[in-house]
Amino acid sequence: MKHKQDTLPLGWILISTAVLSFVAWLPLLYSWSNLGFRDFIAITGFTPHQSIFTFAILPFAIFASIVAAAIAVIKLGEGASIHPFMQWTSKNWPAMILFGIMLASAISIADYFFTPKSFDKFEPEAVNIILACEESVASNRFPGCASVADFLQLGYQKDNNLISQTSYFFAQLQLLIVISVAFTCLFTCGLYVASNFVPNLSLASARPAIFFALSLFATYPVLFGLWRHETSRLAGGAVDNLGYVIVFALIVVIALLILFTDKTSRDATAAVGQIIPLLTLTAGFVVIKLKGYDVLGPLLGAEANIATRLYVIIAIALVGLIISGILLLQYQFRDEL
Repeated sequence: MKHKQDTLPLGWILISTAVLSFVAWLPLLYSWSNLGFRDFIAITGFTPHQSIFTFAILPFAIFASIVAAAIAVIKLGEGASIHPFMQWTSKNWPAMILFGIMLASAISIADYFFTPKSFDKFEPEAVNIILACEESVASNRFPGCASVADFLQLGYQKDNNLISQTSYFFAQLQLLIVISVAFTCLFTCGLYVASNFVPNLSLASARPAIFFALSLFATYPVLFGLWRHETSRLAGGAVDNLGYVIVFALIVVIALLILFTDKTSRDATAAVGQIIPLLTLTAGFVVIKLKGYDVLGPLLGAEANIATRLYVIIAIALVGLIISGILLLQYQFRDEL
């Protein structure tokens, strides 16, 4: 029989997921209204790390991260007396989450002053120039557009008022949410690894949600790399870096650390099964890096038509709903967390 304190606060989890997802959608919703449907769909082909990740993937990453953190806190409350560090963490976890939000705020402020914005945050006039350049590049009339290369510079964006200030504001809120949720997921991962070295304490029930969240966050660097590829193709030069590769590798390392430090050896088969989506994504990422992002362009990039991108978003959302539903059923109908 499941005790009251063992029950996930499902209502709060769903409400938090819905509110945070909606706020994260605000930059895209405003861009839709500001640019019009046709130009919005066209320009978001260059920003899959914004459109596809934010609309179809981020809500499930938020849900999985909150579920994993809730389970970890509940289990820590049950076994807090068995270890001083766990006892301290069970009492002070809200402060640690607030610290993560504070850190996310600092990163958002730095991003505001130092990071160029993606094309979906631009004013309609600038978007028209980018789309005209895309037509020229697609028809092989020009190898690239110098004006678009300038558009990728933050100073040029601000000096020429290319960015919609409303979108700029919403984008910072979006970044704050994404980093805060990522920190929550990272915090839970740290607790999970630490719990494996504490006798008589197991957070194994949080592992499926953790691996689900990590797999979802791992899609962001893949889509970010596609954005880099699309902008470099449009600007006619190399606009690439290894930052997103490092982020992807870090996520894989965290997942493997959880897997290899897990003391519940009897659940080893289940753990490997839960990490399969991330391993599959890793294999795909390696193939993309070897063969180039051209393999993704017709599906997710600017080359993809509206129907194709819509099908991809729906397919991703359906998979996310199915896995989230399985997680909920698993936690609601088992005897204990």
